[in-house]
Amino acid sequence: MSSYVVLFVLACINPFGGMFVAMPIALFKLEWPPWLACVLSIPLAYVQVVVVDVLWERLMAWPWWVRLIEKRRSEKLTDLLARDNAKLWLAIFGVWAGPWLVMAVARFAGHTRGRVALPLLFGITYVAIGVAAVCRLAPKLLD
Repeated sequence: MSSYVVLFVLACINPFGGMFVAMPIALFKLEWPPWLACVLSIPLAYVQVVVVDVLWERLMAWPWWVRLIEKRRSEKLTDLLARDNAKLWLAIFGVWAGPWLVMAVARFAGHTRGRVALPLLFGITYVAIGVAAVCRLAPKLLD
């Protein structure tokens, strides 16, 4: 059973569809209740946002990286993320692009974690709840 827990954790922090692998492991192999699987998977999936933010800060300590970013910075991207409804769009669609990618693009555009952190958390939450619901309802519909 402990190997499935490790697999669950590794799947959750995986930036490429990890939640879609982790939730079935939690619900079917570990036999956790859906609420527990969601409560544990949401912060683990959010780890990718924190990792990108921390690594971005480390990269900004190098002058050559700052020069590279400043040359390629896009006003259009900065304005797009600064719009009033950007948080709504990030919450709905950002999680499908990948929370790590949204965080990297936001930092590239000159925004801080605070601009995208809460919308991404809401997005991860609704995906976790949706995947848990599908895992619970789909087997009953297929009988």
